[in-house]
Amino acid sequence: MKITINSTDLSRTLAAVSRCISNKSVLPILECFHIAGVGEELHITGSDNENWLTLPVRPTDITYLDEGDRSFCI
Repeated sequence: MKITINSTDLSRTLAAVSRCISNKSVLPILECFHIAGVGEELHITGSDNENWLTLPVRPTDITYLDEGDRSFCI
């Protein structure tokens, strides 16, 4: 996946989703953002294992390089 996105839009979305992420999680994966390419949008998800928040953000350009998995955690 190749993505071009406005840094302000990305920063604003990550800040909103980060409210749902605990930095003292028992499961280390819950300290990450899950980013999934869904059509022409990215869905950014955060969770503390009790609450989940997913927000869409529209990149200026998104190209899928293959038919494989279109999601990753950071």
